[in-house]
Amino acid sequence: MLRMMSDNDVQGQVSRLMDICQSPPWSELWEDLECVLATFEDLRLAEDATDASIWQACQDNEVLLITGNRNAEGPHSLDTTIRQ
Repeated sequence: MLRMMSDNDVQGQVSRLMDICQSPPWSELWEDLECVLATFEDLRLAEDATDASIWQACQDNEVLLITGNRNAEGPHSLDTTIRQ
């Protein structure tokens, strides 16, 4: 099973992508791959969670994070978190 989660900054784009993935001709592939879209609530994350806590929760739960790196600069940036 592949679990994915949309970061707050790309929820609209991911929602549209899920509409496409779950409709013909892609729906059968989607089901065969057993893809699941997780939510912040599923991972017990606050909507305003830091990039670092989101990334760590995804790592701990083996969830693929789909993000536009909403905070591309600074000490709490996802880019900074991954490099540590």
